[in-house]
Amino acid sequence: MTLLQGYPIDPKRRREEEHLRRDTLTVVRKSLYEVELLRVTLEVILMGLLVALHNLWLMTLILTCH
Repeated sequence: MTLLQGYPIDPKRRREEEHLRRDTLTVVRKSLYEVELLRVTLEVILMGLLVALHNLWLMTLILTCH
């Protein structure tokens, strides 16, 4: 028998709490995955913008030198 705050835990309640804990962990993992996906997406977009700006700068440099 497991005690929590001095009271015996009903096996049914314990199962419900374990399911809730697993569901909570699943939601947290999914949220972390979504945040990581958003971070990578923004990183790719910013790198694309950086490359575009670099190409624009090179074209400007080439056109002004000739």
